[in-house]
Amino acid sequence: MARGGINAALGTMDPEDNWMIHAADTLREGELLADYTRVELCKNAPDAVNELIDWGARFQRGRWQIDTQRFFGAHTYRRTVFYEDWTGQEIVRVLMDQVRKHKIEFADTIYVTRLLTSDDLGTKRSVEDIEVKGVVLGINIEKKEFVLFVCKSLILAAGGYTRVYSVSSSRVFENYGDGMALAYEAGAELVDMEMVKFHPTGMVWPEKALGTLATEAIRGEGGILLNSKGERFMKNYYPERIELGPQDTVARVDYNEIIAGRGTEHGGVWLDITNLSKEKILDRLPTMYEQFKNLAGIDISQEKMEVGPTAYYSMGGVVVNTNCSTKRIAGLFAVGEVISQIHGANRLGGNSLLDTVVFGKIVGRKAAKFAKKEGNEISKESSLALLADVNNPTEFKAFIVNEPFKFRSEIQVMTENAGIIREVTKL
Repeated sequence: MARGGINAALGTMDPEDNWMIHAADTLREGELLADYTRVELCKNAPDAVNELIDWGARFQRGRWQIDTQRFFGAHTYRRTVFYEDWTGQEIVRVLMDQVRKHKIEFADTIYVTRLLTSDDLGTKRSVEDIEVKGVVLGINIEKKEFVLFVCKSLILAAGGYTRVYSVSSSRVFENYGDGMALAYEAGAELVDMEMVKFHPTGMVWPEKALGTLATEAIRGEGGILLNSKGERFMKNYYPERIELGPQDTVARVDYNEIIAGRGTEHGGVWLDITNLSKEKILDRLPTMYEQFKNLAGIDISQEKMEVGPTAYYSMGGVVVNTNCSTKRIAGLFAVGEVISQIHGANRLGGNSLLDTVVFGKIVGRKAAKFAKKEGNEISKESSLALLADVNNPTEFKAFIVNEPFKFRSEIQVMTENAGIIREVTKL
C-alpha cells in the first residue's frame, strides 16, 4: 500500500546527497529520539534498491539506471526512488517472484493468536532462559479449527496498530497491533507506543473512503494545500518548504485550519494538483487518478481533492537488538512496523519501505542461523498434546463469537485522547 517511494541517497538528481545527510534527516525528523545505530540503515539503502532492480523492479529510470528521484517532506535532497505511484506493490511483485523461485510455502488462511515458548512447555531453566518454540493457537479461518506450527525461530512482521484510531489509512483487516500483542504476551518488551504518525492527506469523503491515503507523491509532484477560503495556508506556517514540510507538521497544520473553521464541507482541506497536465498525472500518479475517480467520482486533473489527517504509521513497538532479535526471548525476531526505535518520534517519509527491506535481509539471515542451532526442538508428542488441548468446537466457538467491532469502537477513544493534538490530562 506504500505508494510514494523508497529512499536511497543515490545522487541521481542531487549529486551532493549522501547516506550521512539521509541519516541526519532521519534523526531530525524523529526529534533525535531514534537509535542512531539503527539509522545507519541509510548506509545500506543504495545496495537495497539496486538489489531490487537486479531482481526486476521497474523503478522510474532510463534505459540503464534510475533517472529521477522525487522530493518528499523534510528531505534535504531528492532521494525518493519510485515506480509511478505504487512503489510498494512493485516491490511486493519482485519479492513474490523470489518467493516462488525458491518454492517458499504460504499458509494464508491462518490467524495467529499466541506464540509458544519454553515457558509454556515448562522446559526453561531460568528466567533468562526463554526460547520461542513455535506458534500455538493459530486459527484456520476456512476449516474453523486450531492449528500448531512448530519452529526453531520465528519472525514477527505483523505491521502496526493504527487501527486503534477511528480514522486510519490502514485497510479494515490490518494493523490492529497483533504483532505487539503476541510479543508482549510471550514476554517481550514494548517501547514508545504513544508515538504514532499522522499523515496529512487521507480522504475524508465519501464515508466509505475515509482515511484512504492520498500519497505524499501528489505533493512531491507539485500538489498544493488550500483551505475553504482558497488560501495556500502552508505558506503561513512553514514558508521554507510549504507543502513539503515534515508530515507531522503538515498534518497538525491541516488540523488547525479545520478546527479554526476554515475546513471543507466534510471536515478536511483541499489538495490541488490541477496545475499538472492530465498526461503528467497519468504518468506519475495513475493509481491516485483512478482512486479518486472510482471512490469520489472526481477527475483530479480538473478538480480538487478533499483530504484530512489520518493515523498512518506506528513508531513504537517491540524492543529488539540491532540484528532484530528480541531482548528476552531467544529465537523470536521482529521486523518492520512491529518494532521500535528506528524512526524515533516521527518517521521520515519514504523510510518505511527502506526499513523493511534493509532489516528484512538482516533478520532473515539471523533467524536462519539461529534455526540451525541444535537442541531447541520440541517433541512431536508435546505439540500434539498442546493441539488436542485446545482443538475442540466449544473453544473455537467461544473465540469467534466475541464482538470484535463493538470492542474496536470501545478502544477508539485513542482518537479523542491520544490523537494528532494531545493534552496531558487526556493522555
